[in-house]
Amino acid sequence: MIEPRSGLESCHTQMAARPPLRLSARLGRDNPFTVIRSPHGFGKSALAAEWVRSADAAGYTGVLVPPPPAGIGSERFWRLVAERLAAAGALSTTPIDATTYPAIRDDLIRTGSPVRLALERIDHVTDPGIEEQILDLVECCDQVRVVVTVVGRTLFGDPFALDPTHDLLGGDDLLLRRTELRGLFAAGGITVHSDELDLVHRLTGGMWSLVEIARAVTDGLPSPVDRLPLLEGRLAESISDHVRTTVLAAPDVVAHRDFLVSTATAHTISVETAQFLGSGTGAARHLAALEASGVADYRETTSGPQWQIPGAARRELRSIQRAERMDPAARSTRLALHHRGRREYAAAVRCAMEAENWPLTVELVEEHWIGLVGAHLDLLRDVLLMLPEHVFDTNPGFREAQELVASLDGDVRAGTQAHDLEELRQLASADDVGKTVGIVTHQTLMLRLAGRYDASADLTRQIRRVVSEVLVTRADDLSEILPFLRMQWGLTFQLAGDFTESTEVLRLAYLQGSARRLAYIARNAAGNSALNWALAGEPERVSEWLDLERAHPPADDAVEPLIRIGGLTARALTALDRLDFATAQAALDQLDPLPVVAELWPFVVYARCRHAVAAGHPSRALTTLAAVADKRQRAESGFVRSLLTAVEIEAHLAAGSGSRACLLAARTPSDTPWSVVAVARTHLITGNHHSAITTCRRYDWLGTPFTRSHLEALLIETAAQHALGRVDRATQLWRRACELADRTGIRAAFAGVPHDLVIALEESAAVPSETAADYLASEFTDQYPSALHRPELTEREKAVLDRLADGLSAPAIAQELFVSLSTVKTQRTSLYRKLGAHSRREALAVAREFGLLPMRDHADSIPRERESGW
Repeated sequence: MIEPRSGLESCHTQMAARPPLRLSARLGRDNPFTVIRSPHGFGKSALAAEWVRSADAAGYTGVLVPPPPAGIGSERFWRLVAERLAAAGALSTTPIDATTYPAIRDDLIRTGSPVRLALERIDHVTDPGIEEQILDLVECCDQVRVVVTVVGRTLFGDPFALDPTHDLLGGDDLLLRRTELRGLFAAGGITVHSDELDLVHRLTGGMWSLVEIARAVTDGLPSPVDRLPLLEGRLAESISDHVRTTVLAAPDVVAHRDFLVSTATAHTISVETAQFLGSGTGAARHLAALEASGVADYRETTSGPQWQIPGAARRELRSIQRAERMDPAARSTRLALHHRGRREYAAAVRCAMEAENWPLTVELVEEHWIGLVGAHLDLLRDVLLMLPEHVFDTNPGFREAQELVASLDGDVRAGTQAHDLEELRQLASADDVGKTVGIVTHQTLMLRLAGRYDASADLTRQIRRVVSEVLVTRADDLSEILPFLRMQWGLTFQLAGDFTESTEVLRLAYLQGSARRLAYIARNAAGNSALNWALAGEPERVSEWLDLERAHPPADDAVEPLIRIGGLTARALTALDRLDFATAQAALDQLDPLPVVAELWPFVVYARCRHAVAAGHPSRALTTLAAVADKRQRAESGFVRSLLTAVEIEAHLAAGSGSRACLLAARTPSDTPWSVVAVARTHLITGNHHSAITTCRRYDWLGTPFTRSHLEALLIETAAQHALGRVDRATQLWRRACELADRTGIRAAFAGVPHDLVIALEESAAVPSETAADYLASEFTDQYPSALHRPELTEREKAVLDRLADGLSAPAIAQELFVSLSTVKTQRTSLYRKLGAHSRREALAVAREFGLLPMRDHADSIPRERESGW
């Protein structure tokens, strides 16, 4: 086997900056074949080079073949490939012996060398058979991964012809997001403010080549606080020079100048739009030629083929319109009205905004804002941030909306106006009740984004009551926004831990979203409903809602990463319940990285930690929790704190860190299903079986059923009762646990009690459990140690511990034991170290958990009336 090493250094210069993690992770999925297709300047080469550069770390030999000369034949092209492969040590023969495609393929099959092969600009190869040869190479060589970059659609033009395991990245995929720009600038040691990032993103459109120009311009600026006008002037001038000299001056573009100028009014160009703008006949020919020259980006839409010219080129072309007295603003307004008539509302908004026709812009946004939120969130954000100040004076709701979209980038303002019920009723009596309710709902969103989940839920409940009253007499006033409101209410209740109310309003949001064909609302509501049922432990209901989620198409790239979180987390959790780690991992991989503002982060963290613990890597769970320590601190929600503290306790138990688990358990209220299970498990593993039984019965399992947690509590009490010698009671509980497990198919719960106990109880059961049998037939072993190591104390340390429990100070202990104060402090330090404690309170809590001190208010007998709660 040939040792992996990178062949990049000899064929590609060091990049000024590396692609964002999102794109590197996309290529890192290890697909056999990936096509990267875009116009010039989108960063295809940088991405392919980074993929090759990281080959060694992934166990591959990295080989990058730079763009061949235009018009090259396939035989000569494969000779270039062979030279690169040989230079990287990926071939067993010399290039002279392996210059044809079949020879290269056979050599790679024979050596079995794992190779990452990046082929740049294969559209320069004139032989159409090159496409079939590359696909054949991928199919025949299992250990070879291939990435190709292309301009236009002469090769691999039909995405539906690709295998499902193959991937295609287009121009939109490669555009850098605003949130990614900060990291790109920081990598070069350049500090930028939020308003500067907005400017850079607006002027560059996220194009790689233009962002590189922006980095150079910004790095050369002085550092006063008010440098924004200077940056805008210099960057606009630099981009304009670049477009004039490298894009519009290219020989294969000059011939289409008049067509480009006339159609620059449109953000995306179809043949119909080009004809409306007066380009004359031959629009299809012009567009095909511009696509082949790497200027126009093709995209297939529901309304037919369209092409897009990069925003920077459009701005330069619009400046030519002004120079030639074509009045770009009037043309944009005319096109906006044309799009409106064709019900192409996003395109209409974009044109109205570019015309700076603010009355028309506001009118369009007010009429179609729900659709814009679902499918064109980036456009809506741009509009709201560009509106002049006088618009907000007459449209206060737009100020609220502006704050909301700004918060999606992490700019969250926690403060919000408080309202009582009567005040809300008075607000709802206004003429525009929809706008008023929308403003107050926005305030609940701001509370939620600030982590004040309980306060947001309280305000949302008041809004629901008022809306219910309004619907009786003025239903039409709220019909347009009601699906969106209910979707947001469901998410608020979910984060506050009120799953009953959340499930109710999400169901209504789904029904209304489906009926109105608001796919993003229906999809979001279905995914979050699935998450509610996954947390409850009802896999059949999860499956039903995930099927409904799949019935609706994904939203656009700006909002889909947020919408899909609920469904993917639900998939991961139900897969973990079945001990299907591959499916769980695949779902979690799609959630990495999370968007900047991912409100469902507590559930994702919980799922990741559960996966890490179940897979035998509890330290990864603790690392995951440490990474969100600030968020956990800010979260004002008893539910979120309980959920994540519970999984932290479980991780410490799985890692054998009994002292830390005991400390957390001692200060965690047993008031949610998750905390009850975690605290009871701590008692069980540390040998406090009576406390384990008592804790399991602290939750009303029948009143508010959470099937998975109930199953775990039944199994924990089964183990505790068995350890106390109460075999009959343990057998009864085992039977009830198996009934739940067989109904739901949840196998993972059996891994929470000793394996030997599961075997013994299943063998003695009158009716075998299919789910328990499946668990025992798997290779899965105990998730937690059957018992934790009890700290061994010296006689003197025990004496100090007893007196600490009596409330004595260090000097009083020294006097009573007839030793020096220094000796007591030394023994106390040793005692704290053994118990993993940092204070008297922590030391006493751990000592009681391990039985070194009597438990407070402990009673050996369990009240029989509490058993009815099961």
